Parts: sequence; structure tokens; C-alpha cells
Amino acid sequence: MDRHEEKVSRIAQHLKERQSTTPLSLKKKAVSHQVPKPGQKKPFEEKLDVSDLDEIIEIDVIQQTCTAEPGATFEKVVEATLKHGLVPVVVPELKTITIGGAAAGCSLESMSYKFGGFHDNCLEYEVVTAKGDVLLCTPDNEHQLLFQMLHGTFGTLGIITQLKFRLIPAKPFVKVTYEKYETLEDYNNAIWAHYATRDGDFMDGIIHTPILYVLCTANFVDEAPYTHNYDWTRIYYLSTAKRSEDYLKTADYFFRYNKG
Repeated sequence: MDRHEEKVSRIAQHLKERQSTTPLSLKKKAVSHQVPKPGQKKPFEEKLDVSDLDEIIEIDVIQQTCTAEPGATFEKVVEATLKHGLVPVVVPELKTITIGGAAAGCSLESMSYKFGGFHDNCLEYEVVTAKGDVLLCTPDNEHQLLFQMLHGTFGTLGIITQLKFRLIPAKPFVKVTYEKYETLEDYNNAIWAHYATRDGDFMDGIIHTPILYVLCTANFVDEAPYTHNYDWTRIYYLSTAKRSEDYLKTADYFFRYNKG
């Protein structure tokens, strides 16, 4: 039995043998994005430790897929796949977002105008049910309904223990162009024009004021005359109001909002 199978077997066995009726939650390494409510009592539910489910299992360069455990962060996945000139089709904007969280939470980013959410580019889920059954879910096998239902469920239908997802060819740098508009109508028209022609690798936008609408279109490029990153005192979204273009290393582009 390999390391991943050992982890899944431990989780499944725990659930099969569990007798308690106490609410069960998952103990993870990932940063929590939930903010406690005022006066909320500290939870006392039972914890199931899944914190070791954070490894990349395989990068298939030929098929352009990655198989990894749900706790693997996008920072880790991007670093590993970029070595092969590949990246996930959709990369959420924060380094600590996990691939399991992105699937269960329907993560989007600036490639989504072409490719949908991260979950739309997943090919397989391995899932442990509340009864401890281990299911391999794909779009066309006996568990296809569960496959289609898992995204957006925030872990309520089972524990995702492994994901297989698509990769796409990437280049070392990204060039970003900032188009500026003074009216919402012109802004919407520009967005639709880029959507219709699919002329960029990435597209997102920021509305700074009622008369400053910035549309950020970007493309992978092989070379860059300079590069910026936004990991320290620079705040990315503020720069978009002042600059006409920018160059970033590919990983720095993906995580440009991380500090902001």
C-alpha cells in the first residue's frame, strides 16, 4: 500500500468504526477563510485529521493533467507544474487556497471567462463518504452524479481525498494591459468584445470610481523587459489605476492579489 492509500485507508476506517453522534469536522493545515461571528461559541465538535493530505501525486506532461491531494496549495501546484511549462487551467488568486477548497468552493479567476471555474477542469475526484466508502467519481462512471454535485458543496457530501485536473501550456511571463473607460456602457462593451474574440489568455477588471473602469487583459509571453511583483509594499489593484501595462513572472501574476 502506497503513502496515499494509507492516508485514505486511515480516514475510511475511522468513519466506518465511528460510533459518536457528535458533529464531525475536518482538521486541516489550510488557512481558514471563515470569520467567526460575534458571540459565536467555540465549537466542540469532533475533529478528523486530514492535514497530511497535501501532496502532489503525479504530473502527466503528455496528457497535461495533475493528480494531487486536496490540501495541496495552488502555490505548491503552480511551482511544480511550471517546471514542465504547464499550469492549472484556473488558478485562484491566493497562494494558500487549496485545490480541494477550490473545487468544493467553485473558485474562479481571470482565465474563467474562457474555461469556467477550477471545478470545470477537474477530471476525477476520489471521495470518502460518511460511512467510510471510498468512491472514484468521474463524469461518466457509476458515480457521475456525485461528481457533478461535489462542486460548491463545501465538503458536505463527502471528503475529497484526491483530485485529477487539467493543465494548460504556460510561458515564463505575463504581459498585462490596462484599458481605461469612463462609463459602464463602454466598459461592458469592451468586456464583451474580448469575450467574443477570445483574444487574451486572461481578463478581469476593477472599478475604481464612477468614471474610472479598468479592464485588465493579459497574455503569456516568452520575454519581459522588466517585471514587478506585489508581495511587499506594492498593492496590485492600486497600480491598475496608474499604469498602462505591466509585466510579471507567471507565478507572480497568478498571486498578484495575495497581499492586497
